[in-house]
Amino acid sequence: QPLVADAALEAGLDVWAKADMARVRAKSLAMTDLFLARAASVGLSSITMLTAANAYVQSTTPAGVRGRVMSIYLAVVLGGAPLGAPLVGWVANELGARAALGVGAASGAVGFLIGVVWMMSAKHLRVRYVRRSRRFIRLSYDGRAPRT
Repeated sequence: QPLVADAALEAGLDVWAKADMARVRAKSLAMTDLFLARAASVGLSSITMLTAANAYVQSTTPAGVRGRVMSIYLAVVLGGAPLGAPLVGWVANELGARAALGVGAASGAVGFLIGVVWMMSAKHLRVRYVRRSRRFIRLSYDGRAPRT
């Protein structure tokens, strides 16, 4: 066991001695710039989506119940983080960061599917498979009022 540890230490020191710190720093700065650009686009997308969802809920709700609906909407939107964060943290602790990202992606996919099923049933969204088209799937929406 000590021979393996000494060999690993020696290999690590060899890599450290041969590393060009200027290149490492340049790569680190490039990755930081890339991260900041991606973070800005994710933040902009999140704010745009939340603003659009908020405006949709407010504009499609009757004035008499708008306050009640907005309180439920905000409880779901803002209350999801305290419920989901410990779950994702536990998954990350037990299974690793990739599994935690997978849980986040899966929850987004489930939310998307729930929205599509709702649009198909309540808003008359139709999904058709078209063989001879480049896109293979066609969506149509007739704009009728929801069924009561």
